[in-house]
Amino acid sequence: MKYAFAESWAPDFGNAILSKWPIKQSRVQKICNHDDFRNVLKVTIEVPGAGEVDLHCTHLDHLDEDWRLKQIGAILGSSEQQSHILAAGLNALDETDYSAEVGCDLVQYHEENGKPRPRATVIRASMSISKSVWLVCIVGKLPA
Repeated sequence: MKYAFAESWAPDFGNAILSKWPIKQSRVQKICNHDDFRNVLKVTIEVPGAGEVDLHCTHLDHLDEDWRLKQIGAILGSSEQQSHILAAGLNALDETDYSAEVGCDLVQYHEENGKPRPRATVIRASMSISKSVWLVCIVGKLPA
């Protein structure tokens, strides 16, 4: 198994890509700027019968929808490749994730604790991303 790892804010935390095929190159890029500790791991994998495939992996901010929008825009704007796969923990909500009652409770919790109001802007924006980007959203915990 081949792998690439991009450390984030601590040695044991970051983004990783595992591949059964050779990883030809990997690089790490800050998502937005030096104020953002998050990064995007970009690799090129040699896939038999398909050639080189570019894969990007990241994990977006978990609280602020505006910051997530800046992060996703920076990732898409920084890509030199015309076609790639973006695997991302978007930390973003969709209106169908919760019942109306639970959604109201979530909004109230955020407001009472000084957190930004939950919005579904990132999910809606991801649905309109260019067809040259395949978006893989990790929306929950993986089974143990």
